[in-house]
Amino acid sequence: MKRQRARITERENAASASLDTKPTREILRIINREDHRVAPAVGKTIPQIARAVDLAVEAVGRGGRLIYLGAGTSGRLGVLDAAECIPTFGTDRVVAVIAGAPASMFRPVEGAEDDPQRAIRDLRRIKLCRRDLLVGISASGRTPYVLGGMRYAQRLGAKTVGLTSNPDAPLKRLVDVAIVPVVGPEVIAGSSRMKAGTAQKLVLNMLSTATMARLGRVLSNWMIHVQLTNKKLRKRGQAILMKAAGVGPAKAAKTLEESGRNLPVALLMLLRKISREEAHRLLGKQQNVSQVLRATWAEHAQTAGRSPDDSTGYRTQENPMKVIKAILAGTIYTPTNEIENGAILIDGHRITKVGPRDQIKIPAGATVIDNHDRIVVPGFIDMHIHGAMGHDLMEATPEAVTALSTYLPRHGTTAYLATTVTASLERTLHAAQGLSEIIHASLSAHGESDKLPGAQPVGIHFEGPFLNVKKRGAHPVSQIRKPSVETTARFLDAAGNTARMLTLAPEMEGALTVLEYARSRGIRVAMGHSNATCEEAERAIAAGATHAVHVYNAMRPFAHRDSGIIGAVLTDDRVTAELICDGVHVEPTAIRLLVKAKGIERVVLVSDSSSGAGMPDGNYRLGNFTVHVAGGVCRTVEGNLAGSTITLDAALRNLASFTGLSYQTCLPCATLNPARILGLEKQKGVIAPGADADLAILDQSYYVTQTYVRGHPVL
Repeated sequence: MKRQRARITERENAASASLDTKPTREILRIINREDHRVAPAVGKTIPQIARAVDLAVEAVGRGGRLIYLGAGTSGRLGVLDAAECIPTFGTDRVVAVIAGAPASMFRPVEGAEDDPQRAIRDLRRIKLCRRDLLVGISASGRTPYVLGGMRYAQRLGAKTVGLTSNPDAPLKRLVDVAIVPVVGPEVIAGSSRMKAGTAQKLVLNMLSTATMARLGRVLSNWMIHVQLTNKKLRKRGQAILMKAAGVGPAKAAKTLEESGRNLPVALLMLLRKISREEAHRLLGKQQNVSQVLRATWAEHAQTAGRSPDDSTGYRTQENPMKVIKAILAGTIYTPTNEIENGAILIDGHRITKVGPRDQIKIPAGATVIDNHDRIVVPGFIDMHIHGAMGHDLMEATPEAVTALSTYLPRHGTTAYLATTVTASLERTLHAAQGLSEIIHASLSAHGESDKLPGAQPVGIHFEGPFLNVKKRGAHPVSQIRKPSVETTARFLDAAGNTARMLTLAPEMEGALTVLEYARSRGIRVAMGHSNATCEEAERAIAAGATHAVHVYNAMRPFAHRDSGIIGAVLTDDRVTAELICDGVHVEPTAIRLLVKAKGIERVVLVSDSSSGAGMPDGNYRLGNFTVHVAGGVCRTVEGNLAGSTITLDAALRNLASFTGLSYQTCLPCATLNPARILGLEKQKGVIAPGADADLAILDQSYYVTQTYVRGHPVL
């Protein structure tokens, strides 16, 4: 077992088996799905990256350097990051050493990575000393060149950091800080230039950027030390001056030239109205230039009668002391309308105005957040989710809910139904009561403070135990129960007023009686894990069932002489349909059929994710039993699908890709549609006056860059 773990970067990936036989788009989707595992893996290593940043700041602050050491792809990524630090931050204190340089930058150099003595010679050549921080980069954590260099650094007394994707790497034993983003097997077995390389690039970006920010090489989020070596960069420097000093283009360009194309000097000249020489003297030998600039910026703003982060048409930082926010966006999808160059005003946790920027008056003193190159959409709502980040919601603990609520906003989800799985009566009652208490506390905290930032649990979805054993999926057969009003009453009483949905198999004896009772208690009833005929499903719909969970999955198959529950769901407009849009649970043609039959307004995207979501391959808990994640696919020990690991942002991109519909057309499936089903369409799933300020900020490829939950930024 230990040997297998040590070779995780070399193992075969079940998700990419027979890759050579698949069409182009499927190959690309497989690669893309695997790439989605990288950022969460890196996110789990933030505490270690933070320790590495502290060591780098200390090293550079005392005259040392941040030095990368690697071979092959790892070495090239180190060279790339170090090289970019020169124009971006104006520093040569980030250095890279690669085995077999310079030829190895362009082609493999035979035997270079196998020679530990070569690393020692290379590090002596750059005069590695105890003031430096050496970062060894090796996907396997076994590269002799890197291990030799780390041992040499240890002998010198230099601090060391190791970056590897192998949890049992020898490199970990040779460093002060080990950063280990475990991304699992590669799409091409052993090709660590893929996920492992992407993880290395992300970590190096974080390490160097955070270090430079801490050292004052950044002002706000501007490259204040950018080297103005070409026309593009000079325009960038001019734009920074215009934003930071509130001057026009002519004044910014003139001052930039007068400063000798030195941005910090130019900014001081403008803010203090002093000469180039005086600005140089003021900066002097300050190590943290941004502190000087920020102090001057604040004085200038106070003199001008505004805060340094107030809006003069330039991008600002958020001031948490202010209540009113104005979010400017290149595009807003409300989701039913598209607003170009839009603005959203937020007062506390609610939206007060939304519309074209030139029609929205921004109040004096509002914090302005400029997302002119971004798309703003309502936060996503996940009606069916069991867990993530190693936690199952059946735990019903603050730790489990916090883990989930922290994870979901990374992918734009701002509200969700905590979903149970079939378990013993006592376990389900315990979970319902515990979740109810946490949900009540969360709703209170979101209304009053930032104590519980993150996605908001808005209720409980009971999935089971009134299911059909023949279509149980991952639900344990021993805990499935006959539908009972008495049991239902106990569940709903334990949940208090937080119960919102109950899923049952409508063909089971007593199911319609339970359905009617649940509806009398204000609960929405869904059909699922069912072997119902079309007639049995229609009887349930007539009795008040209005929703179907993970359509196609754990349902009686559709046939032309026996359409079953799927036939009823596809043809009855009274029913909305859940879809797990990961390309594994339902193939694209069936997805297109569902959308054509139901219309986009009756389709709801869900994750149905389990505790393995956001985690590397391995074993995790779903209720009382173990599930296994391999290649991002979650299954029981019997091989049944056991939920998914997908997130709603990815599901939306998939839906648009699989159907050929626009992203805006698909957007209600994760926003307005679930909000309507839950009776929350005035509060959530929309960008409208009076609604909660639940927002996802997307880049032009529809990936999340920031999320707001009730007006609070949470990323």
